[in-house]
Amino acid sequence: MDKNLTLTLRSNGKTVAFGKKELHRIINVEGLDGSDYEIDISDNIFGYGGTINSRKIKKRPIVIEAECKNKTETEDIRKNLISFFNPLHEGILIVNRNGVEKYIKYNVEKFQDK
Repeated sequence: MDKNLTLTLRSNGKTVAFGKKELHRIINVEGLDGSDYEIDISDNIFGYGGTINSRKIKKRPIVIEAECKNKTETEDIRKNLISFFNPLHEGILIVNRNGVEKYIKYNVEKFQDK
Protein backbone atom coordinates (compact mmCIF):
# COMPACT_ATOMS: atom_id res chain seq x y z
CA MET A 1 0.00 0.00 0.00
CA ASP A 2 1.18 3.51 -0.81
CA LYS A 3 2.71 4.83 2.41
CA ASN A 4 2.06 8.43 1.32
CA LEU A 5 -1.70 7.92 0.98
CA THR A 6 -4.25 9.29 3.44
CA LEU A 7 -8.01 8.99 2.97
CA THR A 8 -10.24 11.36 4.93
CA LEU A 9 -13.99 10.89 4.79
CA ARG A 10 -16.34 13.65 5.92
CA SER A 11 -20.05 13.09 6.35
CA ASN A 12 -22.83 14.54 8.50
CA GLY A 13 -20.41 16.71 10.49
CA LYS A 14 -18.09 13.80 11.33
CA THR A 15 -14.67 12.76 10.02
CA VAL A 16 -12.89 9.40 9.73
CA ALA A 17 -9.30 9.12 8.46
CA PHE A 18 -7.36 6.16 7.07
CA GLY A 19 -3.61 6.10 6.60
CA LYS A 20 -0.20 5.30 8.04
CA LYS A 21 -0.40 7.93 10.80
CA GLU A 22 -4.14 7.49 11.48
CA LEU A 23 -6.10 5.23 13.83
CA HIS A 24 -7.18 3.14 10.82
CA ARG A 25 -4.41 1.67 8.63
CA ILE A 26 -5.17 1.12 4.95
CA ILE A 27 -4.73 -2.49 3.85
CA ASN A 28 -6.11 -2.10 0.34
CA VAL A 29 -8.05 0.50 -1.66
CA GLU A 30 -9.62 0.24 -5.13
CA GLY A 31 -11.33 2.71 -7.42
CA LEU A 32 -9.44 5.93 -6.68
CA ASP A 33 -7.80 6.44 -10.04
CA GLY A 34 -10.82 7.03 -12.28
CA SER A 35 -14.13 5.96 -13.70
CA ASP A 36 -15.03 3.91 -16.72
CA TYR A 37 -16.63 5.74 -19.64
CA GLU A 38 -19.38 4.76 -22.04
CA ILE A 39 -19.50 6.40 -25.46
CA ASP A 40 -22.33 5.62 -27.89
CA ILE A 41 -21.15 6.06 -31.49
CA SER A 42 -23.22 5.56 -34.65
CA ASP A 43 -21.30 4.49 -37.73
CA ASN A 44 -21.35 6.98 -40.60
CA ILE A 45 -22.56 4.82 -43.47
CA PHE A 46 -21.78 7.44 -46.12
CA GLY A 47 -18.31 8.41 -44.98
CA TYR A 48 -15.51 7.92 -42.52
CA GLY A 49 -15.82 7.48 -38.78
CA GLY A 50 -19.00 7.99 -36.87
CA THR A 51 -21.15 10.35 -34.87
CA ILE A 52 -21.05 10.50 -31.09
CA ASN A 53 -24.59 10.21 -29.75
CA SER A 54 -23.84 10.35 -26.04
CA ARG A 55 -21.07 10.25 -23.45
CA LYS A 56 -21.46 8.86 -19.97
CA ILE A 57 -19.17 8.61 -16.98
CA LYS A 58 -20.08 5.44 -15.14
CA LYS A 59 -20.31 5.24 -11.38
CA ARG A 60 -17.11 4.32 -9.65
CA PRO A 61 -17.14 1.92 -6.74
CA ILE A 62 -14.44 2.79 -4.20
CA VAL A 63 -13.56 -0.01 -1.81
CA ILE A 64 -11.47 0.67 1.29
CA GLU A 65 -10.10 -2.21 3.35
CA ALA A 66 -8.56 -1.13 6.64
CA GLU A 67 -7.72 -2.30 10.12
CA CYS A 68 -7.80 -0.47 13.42
CA LYS A 69 -4.50 -0.01 15.23
CA ASN A 70 -6.23 0.32 18.62
CA LYS A 71 -6.88 -3.22 19.87
CA THR A 72 -8.40 -2.27 23.25
CA GLU A 73 -11.41 -0.09 22.36
CA THR A 74 -12.55 -2.09 19.34
CA GLU A 75 -16.26 -2.24 20.23
CA ASP A 76 -16.59 1.55 20.63
CA ILE A 77 -14.63 2.15 17.42
CA ARG A 78 -16.79 -0.42 15.61
CA LYS A 79 -20.01 1.32 16.76
CA ASN A 80 -18.66 4.70 15.63
CA LEU A 81 -17.76 3.35 12.20
CA ILE A 82 -21.17 1.73 11.72
CA SER A 83 -22.80 5.04 12.67
CA PHE A 84 -20.47 7.00 10.37
CA PHE A 85 -21.04 4.82 7.28
CA ASN A 86 -24.75 5.57 7.19
CA PRO A 87 -26.19 5.20 3.66
CA LEU A 88 -28.61 8.08 4.33
CA HIS A 89 -25.80 10.69 4.31
CA GLU A 90 -23.62 11.81 1.42
CA GLY A 91 -20.00 12.59 2.06
CA ILE A 92 -16.72 13.90 0.69
CA LEU A 93 -13.67 11.67 0.34
CA ILE A 94 -10.39 13.58 0.42
CA VAL A 95 -7.60 11.56 -1.16
CA ASN A 96 -4.16 12.88 -0.20
CA ARG A 97 -1.35 11.21 -2.12
CA ASN A 98 2.10 12.74 -1.68
CA GLY A 99 0.58 16.06 -0.61
CA VAL A 100 -1.75 16.35 -3.61
CA GLU A 101 -5.44 16.35 -2.68
CA LYS A 102 -8.38 15.13 -4.73
CA TYR A 103 -12.01 15.52 -3.60
CA ILE A 104 -14.64 12.90 -4.46
CA LYS A 105 -18.33 13.02 -3.49
CA TYR A 106 -19.55 9.65 -2.25
CA ASN A 107 -22.56 7.68 -1.08
CA VAL A 108 -22.17 4.57 1.05
CA GLU A 109 -23.48 1.43 -0.63
CA LYS A 110 -22.03 -1.16 1.73
CA PHE A 111 -20.16 -1.44 5.02
CA GLN A 112 -18.64 -4.68 6.27
CA ASP A 113 -17.03 -5.37 9.61
CA LYS A 114 -15.02 -8.52 10.17
